[in-house]
Amino acid sequence: MDPNTYKAAAKGKIEIFKEISQRQHLGRLLTPNKNTVLRINIAAQKGGGTDYSTDFVKQVLHIYPSLLLQVNIKGESALHIAARHGHVAAVKVLLEFAKVAQSHGDHTDELESGMVRGDDHEQISVLLRMKSNKNDTALHEAARYNRLGVVQVLTQADPDFPYSPNEAGETPLYLAAERGYREVVFEMLQTCTSPDHRGPNGRTTLHAAIIFKDGEMARKLLDANWTLTKEVDEQGWTALHYAADIGDASIVKQLLQFDKSSAYISDKEGKKTALHVAAGRGHAKVMKELLSNCPDCFELVDNRGWNVLHFAVESNSDDAVKLVLENSLLSNLINEKDAEGNTPRHYAAASLSCISSFIHHPKVDFMAYNKQNLSALDIVLANGSSSEMKVQNNEISRGNDNKEENNETSGGNEINSGDEDTKEVNLIVATLIATVTFAAAFTMPGGYINDEGHDQGSAVLVRNAAFRTFVIADTISMMLSSISVLLHLSVVTAKNQQKKEKTFMVESYLITIAMLGMIVAYVTGTYAVLSHSRGIAIATCFFDGMRNLLKRNRKGTLGQKEHIAKPLKESNLQN
Repeated sequence: MDPNTYKAAAKGKIEIFKEISQRQHLGRLLTPNKNTVLRINIAAQKGGGTDYSTDFVKQVLHIYPSLLLQVNIKGESALHIAARHGHVAAVKVLLEFAKVAQSHGDHTDELESGMVRGDDHEQISVLLRMKSNKNDTALHEAARYNRLGVVQVLTQADPDFPYSPNEAGETPLYLAAERGYREVVFEMLQTCTSPDHRGPNGRTTLHAAIIFKDGEMARKLLDANWTLTKEVDEQGWTALHYAADIGDASIVKQLLQFDKSSAYISDKEGKKTALHVAAGRGHAKVMKELLSNCPDCFELVDNRGWNVLHFAVESNSDDAVKLVLENSLLSNLINEKDAEGNTPRHYAAASLSCISSFIHHPKVDFMAYNKQNLSALDIVLANGSSSEMKVQNNEISRGNDNKEENNETSGGNEINSGDEDTKEVNLIVATLIATVTFAAAFTMPGGYINDEGHDQGSAVLVRNAAFRTFVIADTISMMLSSISVLLHLSVVTAKNQQKKEKTFMVESYLITIAMLGMIVAYVTGTYAVLSHSRGIAIATCFFDGMRNLLKRNRKGTLGQKEHIAKPLKESNLQN
């Protein structure tokens, strides 16, 4: 197309095209993508379409009515372009012209007045239902770009057409729902007699509204078609599965008000229900809503035999675990085994999951064995960080049957011994830190001022920033280690075992901080006296600091295992 002709079409200079039409068919004036002057003009307009724009459209169509249905290289008609850009006035003109253009003639007066014949509905339907190469109709375009005014005109013109999915599996209603265009969705639900709710991957408009977290849209969709609650996508997920996954308790409640049966629908791959999904995510409020409306849905298990407590333990959520443990109706789940014979406690032990409400629950059977003849205690005591993998891959063997009784007896004694040894080590470490830091306070790096005067006896490096940091870190370290020793002595004769364990944990944390303080004191003290040789100072500080940190980290890991094993040992002794 000639550049001047293209610009004239964009600006709506109709006189030029009246002159051209006497020599050439306007339908042959095309861009490389086969766009006509009509589509160029519509696409070039800003806003909702000006009077000048619609006048150009009317006169061009009056000259060559065939431009109405002519498509570009993408299979798009002028109505597709007008709908995409939201030109309501242009859309109305195109539809009105479709009604009167069944036979070529002078219908200018009818177009101007809006008066049309009532028996030309078929011609309008042809235009409305035209599909692009991607199977998009004009309503698809309007819904995709949130063109509410265009949607109103198009749906009112043909309210009975359901509008099937495009190449991507999207219907106009789904496009609007997926993008959160609430007003567009409401308009189509109100005007269309049988809108198609389908979307890609087997999803529906309700799935889309839930994923967008729009409860009001979900309510309107359910009012229009409540059976959407039973529809599943390709992986077998209902809208309730998605609501449980995102953790929106209010939407879950709303869905259950329309249809409680969806709580019992399992997905295709893992046979997981919405309750399993919520528990796996640690969404306690959603779990509570599901159990309140469907109290027996907890009986369902997935394809591994996992119940809701297995999933709650996997999520490592205190709230989710407590919700199950504190519900008397769910007490049977506490020691229920999956297909491999593992109870929820086995998995908590395998991942070193330290959930106090679960560990100290009186109904937990710590001596329950799985199919590999392993108890939760065996898993905790297994060496390495791959305990969970060993449970699943059958790599841990309890030993011969004739040795089981001896192993159980000696195991309890070993835990007792190990636990006490750890406490004694902590006491020794705390005492050593207190001693060293106390001594360091009186053997200051750099020495003291010996000259007579008001500064006599003061530290030489008192104005050095590194030295000041040394003094602060040394003081903190000494205070914390001293407090740790006092705490240890205060509970050494206590009978409350739970109080002992809590104090032991506090003591461990204080010792850790004290040791870090001692490292900081060493680093800053060394730096203060070696500041004139920065290379040596930095190297010494770095290597010694790393060595101490690595040693403490290893000890902390061992202490964590002992702490987790303690409640198991106590339960074994009681049994």
